[in-house]
Amino acid sequence: SGTTPASDEAAPGLNPADALTPGLPSPELNGGTRQMRFGSALDARRRTDLRHAQAVRPALQTEHARLVVLPDAPWSRRVSGSLANQLARLQPTQAHAVLKPLRGGGYLVSVRAPHAAAGGANELCSRFGGAGRAAAAGIDRLPAAGLEQFIREFAAARWEAH
Repeated sequence: SGTTPASDEAAPGLNPADALTPGLPSPELNGGTRQMRFGSALDARRRTDLRHAQAVRPALQTEHARLVVLPDAPWSRRVSGSLANQLARLQPTQAHAVLKPLRGGGYLVSVRAPHAAAGGANELCSRFGGAGRAAAAGIDRLPAAGLEQFIREFAAARWEAH
């Protein structure tokens, strides 16, 4: 959207200007220690955020599908897509949906089809105004009123390779 994220969404203690300051040496030239420290701190924050996300119990867990609803927290806004990708790698026979509440209401949704049958994520998401690829798709704003229907359709989906 081109807007600057709210301060509570930024990774605390990390200043993006540290990585983008003109005139600083790049990591390839003379070490670039300032950028490398920023990158290390950002990577550490991402790992911490993912640990928070991994601790959230699924709202739906079946043999073929897992759906996680993250809380409205700064860390969840930073890792919803990364968590969906990680779950898909760790449980390749399951479809995964990661939802996170949006401040204006509704949910941001990331869907990953099972690796063994990587198809259908885009079809499911398109029924709710979303888009994407057959193996990975999403919905920018699933209305809260559509949540139960989305969960029913996600749980009932028959994933097929396309």
